[in-house]
Amino acid sequence: MVDAMIPVLSPSGVQEILDFGLIGWALSRYSSCWVGIKCVKDTVEATASIHVDIDRVRIRLPTDFTFPADGLSIRLPDTPHAQEARLHRYKLDAARAFARCNDLDRMVIDSSSAKLGVITHGKSYLDVLQALDDLGLAETAAADMGLRIYKVGMIWPLEPQGAQNFAEGLEKILVVEEKRSLMESQLKEQMYGLQNMPLIVGKRDEEGKTLFQPEMALDSNQIAIAIAERLLEIKHDAALQIRLEVLRAYNTPKGVTDVLSRSYYFCSGCPHSSSTVVPDGSKAYAGIGCHWMAQSMERSTTGYTQMGARAWPGWGRPHSPNASICSRTSVMERTSTLDFWLFGQLLRQKPTSLTRSCSTTP
Repeated sequence: MVDAMIPVLSPSGVQEILDFGLIGWALSRYSSCWVGIKCVKDTVEATASIHVDIDRVRIRLPTDFTFPADGLSIRLPDTPHAQEARLHRYKLDAARAFARCNDLDRMVIDSSSAKLGVITHGKSYLDVLQALDDLGLAETAAADMGLRIYKVGMIWPLEPQGAQNFAEGLEKILVVEEKRSLMESQLKEQMYGLQNMPLIVGKRDEEGKTLFQPEMALDSNQIAIAIAERLLEIKHDAALQIRLEVLRAYNTPKGVTDVLSRSYYFCSGCPHSSSTVVPDGSKAYAGIGCHWMAQSMERSTTGYTQMGARAWPGWGRPHSPNASICSRTSVMERTSTLDFWLFGQLLRQKPTSLTRSCSTTP
């Protein structure tokens, strides 16, 4: 979506998926842009109580954006060059103005004496809230510690005025976002060259080491530790230090355990449970579906092949005098595959040659 220059909204739950859906329609109509919504399993595959008041989402139109004389919409005739110029010169600015006017990006926790800022969005915003809860920091306590939190609704393009207001007076900004950097790179570009620009960390820490890895998922413990360490640099707090040590101990790797993988198994009563057993001295190539599972079941099965392949004499060469190569598909499946192939060949023949073709088929 970013490569196609499509504004992207990032909801942090079921309620915002619905709200941002309505906002996305309005944003698209105002800016004449396609608008996308980032949805991940943590926000989509969820159950929630939501507000469905028809007046819940109130759209406001910006007053600080000036439309070009001929508008923003595509028209006939319209050249690709004109569309590109309109997108770069006007449409994205219209999207930024719309986001600013409708408070898509907002301050969640603020303090006039804040020194550390956390900018986040979507699912990561929920992780930040969990991290604060794990640290025992309510909203008031977090503000007293010098923390400011900024929740971004439109993650691309990042609205610059709100971002600069968020960064004002901060010494350090912690960017919390899952996967690759999107907000962090935009924020650094916007802050570059400004006086008293805060230090920005996210994917890497102050020393250039990995902080929030781009692969897999972020854990709220990681976020809590990162926030606590930087808050304690600003102001010492004994209770927060104790919480930090507890989280560090809990977060210490106890050894590598692969919890995402498991070996295959056959359903109870499935005929493939026995039909995929390879005779001693034989080697099988994997098929598809259930037949593929035997690759990790110590049944002398390796590689892959189409269903029925390597099953007929002359199609495979034995590895040893007493060994054979066979497909692990059943006899019925192999026969059916051959029958369908032969029948297809017969259908290609002229009616007058059908009898002769059948009589010469072994």
